[in-house]
Amino acid sequence: MKSLLLVIDLQNDFTQPNGRSSACTEQIEDVVATINATVNTRQQQNESSAIVVTDWSNPLMRWMTKNSMTPGTVGAALDSRLNTDGIRQYTKGSKSIFSSQELLAELEREGIEHLILSGLAAEHCISVSAKEARKRGFKVSYLPGAVASYQCKNLKPALVKLESIGVEAYEVSGKSEQSSPSKV
Repeated sequence: MKSLLLVIDLQNDFTQPNGRSSACTEQIEDVVATINATVNTRQQQNESSAIVVTDWSNPLMRWMTKNSMTPGTVGAALDSRLNTDGIRQYTKGSKSIFSSQELLAELEREGIEHLILSGLAAEHCISVSAKEARKRGFKVSYLPGAVASYQCKNLKPALVKLESIGVEAYEVSGKSEQSSPSKV
C-alpha cells in the first residue's frame, strides 16, 4: 500500500513562543526531531513525504486567528528546524488538508492509499483531516511523537479520539513500516 507522510502546519505562528497563534510550543522540539528523522528514513527508502501549510488568504479567517498565517509574513514561514530538502509543499486554506487541490491531484496521480499525519494540531487540523481522509476511503495513521496539540493538555485526549475513529499509530522500524494500535 503506497503511503505519504504529511507534515501539517509547522509554521512559525504556531511553533514559536512569540507566534501569533502559538500551539503547545514545549512539544514542538521533539515533534520536529521525530519528523526530520522519519522523513530522512522515508527518503532513504524512496518513500514520499509532503508538507502542508495553512494560508489564511481570507481576511475573516485571519481576523479570527489573530492575523496568523498571513501570506508572506515570517509567521507563515515554515519553522526553520524542519528539514524541507526534497519535500513537496502544498497550501491549504482551511483546517482540512483536502482543501489543497494540488495535494488532491498528487494523491490521485501517485495512487496514495495510506496517509500518515504529523505536525499540528492534534485537536484541530489533524483531527479534521483524519476524519475526512477516513470518509474518502484512505487508511490513516498518525506518527507517534510527531503530533503536537494546540493546548498541551489536549494531546493525549486528541490521540485517543483519533484512535476511536480508526486512526492508528504508525511505527517506523528499520526497513519495515507498519500501523498498529497503540496505548495512548
